[in-house]
Amino acid sequence: MKGFITVCLILLLQKGFAQTIVYTFNNGQFLSEEEINPYLESAQKSLPPSFVLTPTIYHKAAKKDTIINYVSFSLNKEKAGQQTPAFKFSYKQDSTFLLLDKKLPSFRLKIIETLISE
Repeated sequence: MKGFITVCLILLLQKGFAQTIVYTFNNGQFLSEEEINPYLESAQKSLPPSFVLTPTIYHKAAKKDTIINYVSFSLNKEKAGQQTPAFKFSYKQDSTFLLLDKKLPSFRLKIIETLISE
């Protein structure tokens, strides 16, 4: 009985401290992986067979118990003989998101300085 309670307690603790991964199209709606896959499959089916839809995560934001992945899509022409892969998210960080909540370095614009001095 102690063993059963210990196993249940470990599983509950693991689930309680696990992070949830959600996806968003930056529209305020959050989707789990199970919820986003039907969207991807229906979008792929609506395309001509020579095109491949690739979901790209362009920014990840970590909150207390949630990881938010911001998703965009790219459309690529499939090469002859290439098999269509299952949906696999690629990750490409958008550098502008790295500047959020950061102080910009000090700089001077020479063009404006020359215009002011004239």
